[in-house]
Amino acid sequence: MDLVVLLWLVVLSDANIFFINTILKQKNIDNFFTKIISNYAEFDEKERMRIFPKQDYYHKKAHGCANCPHNLCKGKELREIIRERISEREERESEREREREREEIQISYFGDGKNDFCAALELKKGDLLFPRKGKSLEELVEKEKERWEEKGVGVCVWEHGDECWDF
Repeated sequence: MDLVVLLWLVVLSDANIFFINTILKQKNIDNFFTKIISNYAEFDEKERMRIFPKQDYYHKKAHGCANCPHNLCKGKELREIIRERISEREERESEREREREREEIQISYFGDGKNDFCAALELKKGDLLFPRKGKSLEELVEKEKERWEEKGVGVCVWEHGDECWDF
């Protein structure tokens, strides 16, 4: 019997992979995450960390998004995560079957920055959005409150993580 992964935990960050891995390992939670999407980091011969952009930084707006920084469009990355998740489940014959698969995938998206808004725009009915209180994502989400209601996206503003459990 094949084991199907029902829960994907993904870090989608404009920081860097080394920094994120360090934190996750220090907290002993690195094994819970399916994937980390961030800027690349490596150390050179003088042991200096060098950061490399996730997306093509040198071609202005290479990812085509006006909302995100040059190096990372979280909306584009979230679309790719969804495509990957759907294709992992099984090959689908028709576009309608792929759409139905997306309907079955529920996303809970936690964010705080302006560039998280782009990923939030990818959410659909039944998904959950958790903007952090007092940060720019909360402000952007609040300005377009009707958008989330019309789409059927649940919104829970949080300051401390335990506030999200009952939502």
